[in-house]
Amino acid sequence: MNKAHAQRIYFEQIKRSVSITTILDRYGILSEMKRMGSTLKGTCPIHRGSNDRQFTIDENKGLFKCFSPKCGRGGDIITLVSALEGGIGIRDAALLIADWYGVGRERK
Repeated sequence: MNKAHAQRIYFEQIKRSVSITTILDRYGILSEMKRMGSTLKGTCPIHRGSNDRQFTIDENKGLFKCFSPKCGRGGDIITLVSALEGGIGIRDAALLIADWYGVGRERK
């Protein structure tokens, strides 16, 4: 198995193991979101916008999207952590999530 393939599998394991709402809760964002079915909406924590419905979370897909023209960012939990941690790399964001929640470690 090549390194890129192994990394892709690891990223998928992280995304399956940790929900986007768990990440939002860790950053204190979840309590600020408004529920609309399986969608959550609120102020974008990345660019700190003022519109309380620009930042949208699709819980079923585990994805986020900011609809502000100032931001426009979107993606999965790894991309979200990358942005919230000041733009750290995707690999470093994945390692942070894995460390926080014990993903990829053998359970004793």
